[in-house]
Amino acid sequence: MVGLFGDSMQQIYQHGVGAVAHSKLTIIPKHENYRSAPSIVDVLNQMRPELPQQAVRIQERGEVHLFLPPPGLNGPERLNAARETLHAWGWSDPDTKYLMLTHRGIAGTLEYPGLLRLFTAFSGFARDQLLDGTHFFAQYVLQIESLCQAYEAKNYAELALLLGKGTMTVTRHSRKAEIAQHMSEILKLRLSGTIGDVLDRVHQRGLLAKPRNLRSMERMIAATDLDEQSRRKADFARDLRALPYAEAMAYTRFFNEATPFATQHGVKGDEFKNVVVVIDDEAWNQYKVGNMLAGRDIEARLRRSRNLFYVCCSRAIKRLAVVFMTELSTGAEAVARQWFASGTVHG
Repeated sequence: MVGLFGDSMQQIYQHGVGAVAHSKLTIIPKHENYRSAPSIVDVLNQMRPELPQQAVRIQERGEVHLFLPPPGLNGPERLNAARETLHAWGWSDPDTKYLMLTHRGIAGTLEYPGLLRLFTAFSGFARDQLLDGTHFFAQYVLQIESLCQAYEAKNYAELALLLGKGTMTVTRHSRKAEIAQHMSEILKLRLSGTIGDVLDRVHQRGLLAKPRNLRSMERMIAATDLDEQSRRKADFARDLRALPYAEAMAYTRFFNEATPFATQHGVKGDEFKNVVVVIDDEAWNQYKVGNMLAGRDIEARLRRSRNLFYVCCSRAIKRLAVVFMTELSTGAEAVARQWFASGTVHG
């Protein structure tokens, strides 16, 4: 006997088998939904009427919101307006996960778009290293921010451990005052200085030594007669140093998950108390939720868009909100209103 367990609606990538059909296979549908509140299940049933579900774990009604694009506001302003409305309804960011299609959308919302754009332009590999924290710049910034957090939290054991990676170790009492002075200086500089300003000051004060790879790349800035590859590295280092350090802080918050934002692909299989799905059809050509709602698209993309939208909405346990950042056609808006009729429609 062979059994296949899964859900073809969970296929959100271009690769994979998807639905499996065979004359010798018997489909055993599952109608119980053990995750979501009834109002959210109502929306899921609108999306997928061929497999009606019933909420069996949560009896509390739950809450559903649909935010259509208000006139006169651009993309980020539309999201901010929706967040303010949800806060007025009692939602709080610590209990809420915002799902966005791409890291670019998260970077823009969390205010490190220049950093992501620079790494992406340099190479796809560098971008991946930034996002997974393995790039030498990312590792250094994460150490700096850990140092600052330990100092602000008065976690002196962690502070001493981190300082052991530099030359400013706590070996006598007078060093403590010196370290405190340097840390106060760094904390202030982080808010107004560039990445180059902060990295140089941390290194000069002996708090944390710069990685060798970073120092080598920075030396190329003033070099002459560089080959094409070295010139690209020099330009990258110069542009990186010129970015506001505030972007490095925002990146660190995202990396350490001290932010409610995540990519829609990155939460498959997860669940969250409150979920806000942010739809920006200009973010990625592989997915067009607006076209999917209108029923006008190539079959493959229509299926991917429907599946991704379903997966995102089905992550919610108690509350669900969907925010459209881009305009919808009349037909798409009508379908969206129908799907979310069990909730509150804004706009």
